[in-house]
Amino acid sequence: MKVRGVIIIVLAWVCAMGGFAYVMSLNLRRGSTKLALVGVVVPPLLITTGVVAYYDRQRRRELAQGLLTRGYVTNESEGGAPQVLHYRKAPNHREFRALHSALGIHNGRPAHTAEYEIRIGGGKSSHALRVLEVALDLPVGLPAFALTPHLGLAQRPLGKIFTSAPSPVDDAAFNKRWTVDCNDPVAATAVLSPAVVAFVRKAPRHELAWRIENGWISCSWYKRPTVAEIDAGLARVEEMAVLVEAALAEGGPVENGMDGVATSDPRDSTGL
Repeated sequence: MKVRGVIIIVLAWVCAMGGFAYVMSLNLRRGSTKLALVGVVVPPLLITTGVVAYYDRQRRRELAQGLLTRGYVTNESEGGAPQVLHYRKAPNHREFRALHSALGIHNGRPAHTAEYEIRIGGGKSSHALRVLEVALDLPVGLPAFALTPHLGLAQRPLGKIFTSAPSPVDDAAFNKRWTVDCNDPVAATAVLSPAVVAFVRKAPRHELAWRIENGWISCSWYKRPTVAEIDAGLARVEEMAVLVEAALAEGGPVENGMDGVATSDPRDSTGL
């Protein structure tokens, strides 16, 4: 959000605080005081919501235009629905919708980006978050593979509170940060070379997941993306892709039945 929007919101709430103080100084009856306070609080809430929505629409327009300038095809330019690539609903995600997606080329690799909105919590604590997903082509023969945040006991689903699959990596810092999800332990071990483990071990907390599936490698983060943040995400995913390719080349081919690999692919779809 730009400085002008922040100033508008701050001024609205400063006025609300002044109105609150004025209402309390009037010594009105209890019912009248409540109505007056509602009248004081509602306007800044509406102003805040409107300003945030305005600048978010502006950001998304600038994002779509920036991607088009770079030769990407967006779902808006194609008139199609946003394409969901690797998103998996987490236990605390109550709602989900795709807002935007684009397909293009990054340093010779097919690239896919998408922005999702998820809602977590319930009742008064319910709130929406944005997720950026960036993916690059990775044509390797692997079963579905994922790194997801390690969950403590209180965060796990009821059926998995006291159970957890053994990690293929003997690295305490890595295992504290990530959980490996792969039905083929040989493939998981092949991917998780020392260089790959070192790369993701100290990932930022807003980094949500890494996935290799259906010929793509993707990473997702909590953020409202800009073109600059997509560029940074593409650079990080590209670095990871190079490390994974090197790990697989060093370890030799991985024999597997490709169990669990998704069949949908944005490259095969007319809509992004």
